[in-house]
Amino acid sequence: MRIVQIGVGGWGETWLDRIVASKEWELAAIVDLDAGALAAAGRRPGVGDVPRFASVAAAAALVSADAALVAVPVAAHLAVCGEAFAAGWDVLVEKPIADTMGHSHELVRWADDSGRMLMVSQNYRFRRTAQLVTSIMAQGWLGPVHFASIQLHKELHFVTPDPPGGFDRYTFVRDAGIHHFDQIRACLGVEPVRVYGRQQNPEWSWFAHPPMISALLELEGGGIVQFYGSWIARGKDTSFDGDWHVECAGGQLRWESNRVFVKPVEPWLTIQMDGFVERRNGWMEAIVDTEVAEDRSRVLEVFAHARRTGTPPPTNGHDNLRTAALSFAVADSAADGRPRLIADYLAEGT
Repeated sequence: MRIVQIGVGGWGETWLDRIVASKEWELAAIVDLDAGALAAAGRRPGVGDVPRFASVAAAAALVSADAALVAVPVAAHLAVCGEAFAAGWDVLVEKPIADTMGHSHELVRWADDSGRMLMVSQNYRFRRTAQLVTSIMAQGWLGPVHFASIQLHKELHFVTPDPPGGFDRYTFVRDAGIHHFDQIRACLGVEPVRVYGRQQNPEWSWFAHPPMISALLELEGGGIVQFYGSWIARGKDTSFDGDWHVECAGGQLRWESNRVFVKPVEPWLTIQMDGFVERRNGWMEAIVDTEVAEDRSRVLEVFAHARRTGTPPPTNGHDNLRTAALSFAVADSAADGRPRLIADYLAEGT
């Protein structure tokens, strides 16, 4: 299948190698308003002979393609995805789906009206350990989630030395928290219904916007998830997935440092199942399949499979509206300290 990449500068440039290496996709063209970005992309291995265009319309007029990867700034997602739908292409768009909840709803409607597929690249959902946790929880023997605690501790310096005015391009929920909110939904198989958030930006922070977020998520069925994330951590450092502790009626699950452990109430559940190694004190480590593709390479595989089979991908537009709603709700609640209902964000026209 042939794919056009729209937006090849910055983060978009990092997609090119993955498309070139993909067994599912052929890079049909690259599109960017910035001539310098197009030139730089053309110097990457496997991209030199790929046609380059300054607009989607120009590419659509001259290139035959099946789909588009949209990796432009989020404020342009709605307009650019609309152009791709008009060209007759299915769309894989970088997260977040759009810059506002209203635009998120509108983009999903555009996809439906055009009859095209829309998938959002929530790549953290497709990491190997995330896929493993999703599989374990989906089997059901741990039971429903009663309580979960997720902590992300990172000390991030996007540019060194840190600029005096702080990193004003980055906001925690849009750039980091949205990954974990999507993982909460996918990996634990739960849907938050009400959220309460708080944010902090200490005087010693090098960020312009609050880099510390705490959120309490109330789930359908009565469970609770506590989330804490920081980009200015001192001391403890987690993986980008964070450290997870999940308590269920049938046992506990721990996910940390790219390792997954379970301690079921009935240990025979894991002892007699393939894929677990006994450690100590009743904890069993789940074996991670290192052969399966992950992250954005897996995203491309899933997108290709969805097109071949005609089935909606897991992170299709309608599903991702719930991740967007959760993210906007946490951000809004953290800004003013008032709880938010997810249903209000899922209402049309929000």
